[in-house]
Amino acid sequence: MTESKTRYGFTGSFKTKPGKGADMIAILLQAAESVRTAKGCHLYIISQDEKDPDNIHVFETWDSREDHDNSLKMEDSKGLIAQAMPLLEGKPQGMSLKVFGGAGLK
Repeated sequence: MTESKTRYGFTGSFKTKPGKGADMIAILLQAAESVRTAKGCHLYIISQDEKDPDNIHVFETWDSREDHDNSLKMEDSKGLIAQAMPLLEGKPQGMSLKVFGGAGLK
């Protein structure tokens, strides 16, 4: 894939309060359904650390950072973020990425 066809990627990590990992997963699965039809969304994957069930990760791929940022402004997203924040132990960690392609990416 050439530089002009790269996509925007974001990976985030959420350390929840003890025993709240499953609750965070449930919220993020709702978010995945919400962004399924959002402009520019290609992947929204939720995972859990096998050794620490309160350590949750999200990997997203979008056409652009703008599409990603706009998804966070959706009413569904705002409500889910409000539900998720009290579950967190500390601040979420995140990293923006250039995505060049790969298996499973539409």
